Amino acid sequence: MSPMSLYESEGWSKVESLVLHFDDKSLLLWVYVSPDAEDA
Repeated sequence: MSPMSLYESEGWSKVESLVLHFDDKSLLLWVYVSPDAEDA
């Protein structure tokens, strides 16, 4: 999955909210896979 496809998904709103509060690169990696796992 590319970042753009995730960006276009509804789950991005949750990801964006987390990014605004956390600037940890490892956390960004976690939130990228989290919405995808829930959708599976």
